[in-house]
Amino acid sequence: MEITDVIPMSELRKLVEEIYEKFGFTGVVYKPDNFILVRSKEMGNALCPYIKDNSNSLMICSVAQQILGKDAFDSRETVINECDAEMVKFVIPIFVGSEFLGTIGGCGRLADDKDSVETFYISKLTGIDESEIKELAKTIKKISKDEMNEVISFIRNRIKPYIEQFTKTLKEIK
Repeated sequence: MEITDVIPMSELRKLVEEIYEKFGFTGVVYKPDNFILVRSKEMGNALCPYIKDNSNSLMICSVAQQILGKDAFDSRETVINECDAEMVKFVIPIFVGSEFLGTIGGCGRLADDKDSVETFYISKLTGIDESEIKELAKTIKKISKDEMNEVISFIRNRIKPYIEQFTKTLKEIK
């Protein structure tokens, strides 16, 4: 079973765009192996494309995703943390019964109790001058815990009908 068996790809595409448009996060659906199934066309800030397009700095995202994905799988709960650049990253695990279908989440904003991202670290990994990283980092919007709760509720409410309908159909078949 795959996530697209439960939620149509067209709806997943809409959802990641809504995550970006409504909340300013890069919206992403990950497969169970933490590879991207679909991502919003736009990213949450002007800095992230420079991180993601560089093989040296891509680990800022990928290591965090591996950890968050595993934690979400193990706990069956939403996990909110930071990538190595100190931007907020969150994933919501998608289960149908005991079957793990992947995660839906976002990244690219700064917790409201943080002053900045790790500009020196990002500069070293990307090879981009730290002053340019600082300029790009100015595009990163802050987010509060209340806003995070709103994002998570929004996503859960959007996917819940699909999971309920799929589960109901499975029961009817059996």
